[in-house]
Amino acid sequence: MSQATRQMPSVYITCASSPPQVPADQKEVAWLAGLLEGEGSFGFFSGSLTLSLEMTDEDVVSRVASMFGTAVHQNACRKSHHKFSYATRVRGSRAALFMMLVRPFMGERRGAAIDSAYSAYNRLKREPAQARCKALDSKHADLLVRWTQARNLGQSFRSFCADQGIGRRAAEQVIQRLEGLHTRVRATQHYFELPVQEFTSFKLLPLEVRAAWLAGLLEGEGCFRVYSSGGISISLQMTDRDIVVRAAEELGAVVRHSPPAKENWQSTWVCWTSRQHGREISLRLIPWLGVRRSARVNEALTIQPSVRVGPQQRRASEARAAWASRESGEGLRPVAQRLGMSVETLRKLVQAAP
Repeated sequence: MSQATRQMPSVYITCASSPPQVPADQKEVAWLAGLLEGEGSFGFFSGSLTLSLEMTDEDVVSRVASMFGTAVHQNACRKSHHKFSYATRVRGSRAALFMMLVRPFMGERRGAAIDSAYSAYNRLKREPAQARCKALDSKHADLLVRWTQARNLGQSFRSFCADQGIGRRAAEQVIQRLEGLHTRVRATQHYFELPVQEFTSFKLLPLEVRAAWLAGLLEGEGCFRVYSSGGISISLQMTDRDIVVRAAEELGAVVRHSPPAKENWQSTWVCWTSRQHGREISLRLIPWLGVRRSARVNEALTIQPSVRVGPQQRRASEARAAWASRESGEGLRPVAQRLGMSVETLRKLVQAAP
């Protein structure tokens, strides 16, 4: 990613219905951006701007859904050995709000996806919305009558829309207007001025903000490996080199290139920490981690780190223990012979004892 990022347009975004919980703290925005960098999806589909998140950690998805003001859906397992996944999705103005909010933190690939989707969204918004609705209503003037008849016959709404050749979302809007239940959007608008702060370099951001972004990224794409010694090795593997390089700078790690495992796969970039350094970094990240990740880190933090003893230290400890437990009146020579060392070496080790 180019570390110099451009400021997204400081405009007002209109959100109908209940307003989302827009993060006011830059650390919350950074965490969300890191998470969406790894697990988010940005696009413009079926005439609507769409931002979605899907993970196996329900608590993390629920946290994002509370920001979006949306619901969490459980998806069926694609294979028998897979876990259940949870997803949340936001569309339209809400999606535009959060895309613009996290844009300064995103990498090259995700940033380009946001820019492309937002450009398509702006082109659509410039079309006269009232003209589109009027044309749709005149084309389907008897849609309410037809739907009432189909519903009485037990037909599902999905099947009815397919038979009529109209999308479900459009059909719902037409029926609401025909029923006279459509509330004017202006009555339920909520305006947000984006709290986006421009920055020219990620390194210049406060340490707490960078840690929140790193925690969000590792929540989705990272691996925390716990060792019996109490060490934690943190690793990250992605196809986006710019993101791995940025994360490696925060982790104090070296970036390695990994060739594609299969012919049609992309190359990946990997970085990882040492066990001791990963343990220290985990202490900074744990306030931002979800239930599964934080439990993994806490498991390692409960283990007292073991101190590695080299052969020289071990030999010295054995010599001092043997000298301390010698028989009464026994001199240096018999003890040295039992240990297989010279008298002079034994004398130095005993004298150097603390």
